[in-house]
Amino acid sequence: MEKLKIGVLGSGDIATRISKTILHMEEIELYAVASRTYDHAKTFGEKFGYKKIYMAYEEVIQDPEVDIVYIALHHTQHYEFAKKCLAYHKPVLCEKPFTINRYQAEELIWEFAEKGIFLNEALWTRFIPSKNKILKILEDGLIGEPKMIDVNMICRICDNIRMTDINMGGGALLDLGVYALNFVSMFFGNDVEDMKTMVSFWETGVDEQEVFIMKYPQGKIAVCKVSMVGNGSVEGIIYGTAGRIEISDVMNLGHVKVYNLQNEVVEEFFAAEGTTGYEYEFLACKKALENGLTECEEMPHSETMFLMKQYDRLRAAWGFDYPCEKGLN
Repeated sequence: MEKLKIGVLGSGDIATRISKTILHMEEIELYAVASRTYDHAKTFGEKFGYKKIYMAYEEVIQDPEVDIVYIALHHTQHYEFAKKCLAYHKPVLCEKPFTINRYQAEELIWEFAEKGIFLNEALWTRFIPSKNKILKILEDGLIGEPKMIDVNMICRICDNIRMTDINMGGGALLDLGVYALNFVSMFFGNDVEDMKTMVSFWETGVDEQEVFIMKYPQGKIAVCKVSMVGNGSVEGIIYGTAGRIEISDVMNLGHVKVYNLQNEVVEEFFAAEGTTGYEYEFLACKKALENGLTECEEMPHSETMFLMKQYDRLRAAWGFDYPCEKGLN
């Protein structure tokens, strides 16, 4: 595979970000795109130089030249269009959150695996090289024994109508909380012994902000604060017995500082210059497809399922279902 030809469903913010990124990549090609209207698709496709611009999402999926479909639609649509890709044996990279609930995720993962078709969640943080650098710092004991994680995902995005629309999967958890839970999972693992949570709701019924606290073995605790109405930070801090690691942005892990007990910076690194952070997930998909794999090792299906179950666990505690789902067990 000389170039991985991408077919994109959608022309919104995330589709714009990944298109800007792929434009500068030699290994990946912006091949086909469709949007909710042909005019949207035409404007978007011409701006970024897509080879083909289609009137319908299904046309992208059916194009034999498309190597992989990137689903950049609202999460209420992920399941529907992943199923359509499955019908045409088309590999899929699906924007986060993977689906609206764990039951949709379980079905997709099982069906794609049964047919040997590639399927992966585009949770870009998992693919960024800084993740492994942070893990190495923890493994080497540079901050001693990690004991607590404190995550802020506080970002005012409630002015975007999609965020407050319950029919479009709105709410803070599935847009911002995803990153908080992913951050904790990456560095504390998935052996959660207990979870407590509090939530407040927007007038439309979606969650506007929440706090969740998780307890792990060896007395480890993670605290996550998530809000789509506040104006705050998106910082993550890992506290250890001999220091701490401060990550300025838990989404792109772009600036990392390591402190000792004397509050001295003992290590510091930034994201590679000229990168957006989205490059790595596409390179990982290309590698996986070339090797005949059905998932990326950076974000395997097991990790997607763990996080989906966490989202459902929190929503069940809040008594919060979306109209598009039958409800949680």
